[in-house]
Amino acid sequence: MYTILVRAKKDADAVKAMLKVFYSNWDISVKTLRGVRSLDMFYEKLLENIDRDRFNVILVGREDVDKIKLESSLPLNVCFSLVPKEKIRNARLPTIRDAFERGRAKFRNTVYWKDAYIFSRSKGVKLKLDPLPAYDNFMIFGEKGVKMLSKFLGKLKGTILLVRKLGGEHEVYSGPDLIGKLKIPDFGEVSGDVIKRQEVSVHIDDVIRANRHVLKLFEKISLNILTSLKDKYDTVIVPWSGGRDSTA
Repeated sequence: MYTILVRAKKDADAVKAMLKVFYSNWDISVKTLRGVRSLDMFYEKLLENIDRDRFNVILVGREDVDKIKLESSLPLNVCFSLVPKEKIRNARLPTIRDAFERGRAKFRNTVYWKDAYIFSRSKGVKLKLDPLPAYDNFMIFGEKGVKMLSKFLGKLKGTILLVRKLGGEHEVYSGPDLIGKLKIPDFGEVSGDVIKRQEVSVHIDDVIRANRHVLKLFEKISLNILTSLKDKYDTVIVPWSGGRDSTA
């Protein structure tokens, strides 16, 4: 499902040690770029080593932070994540794990606006969402859901984006605008804080059309995972909750 790419072999050894501790039963492969240092060669080696049917996380240390600017020219199933050490090999295993988790989170917490929400890198306005592993986003649409949300943030319409943060806090977006915050505690009443009035509205059908290329990519990766299991299992059951995981 995942491929981790690093520049040099010693960095790969550190990543493999991290995987052995934290992801022992995961389908994660590790590749190196043969130690290349120049930007052009780094990019060339990336194109040679990216797995088209998997999510690819490129881990870099601070010595290679300039390589992150290549991300926008790579396929949507590829992202960079910074390990906060000069070299990856010098980082503690939990630090490498955290960088990998931040990379994984970018695939689900990157949102752009270009006449609709686009749940991947895109042209348009990038929403200022922190790609933290504990965060998640989901949409509210349909008469009942939007009506319920309107009780706390004033009259709303169309498709609303909610970003679930920590401690029951949710940011509420309409188009590219942060229009409010919602507090949903484990106990007690829900409360809302209006930041600005809704100025943009989008229909869910437009969101679907704008994300067809993203959905096809995720479908391709999902099918690759299921196909890889066909020799181990006779039947694969997908629980259908209507959420992002079951509809991917």
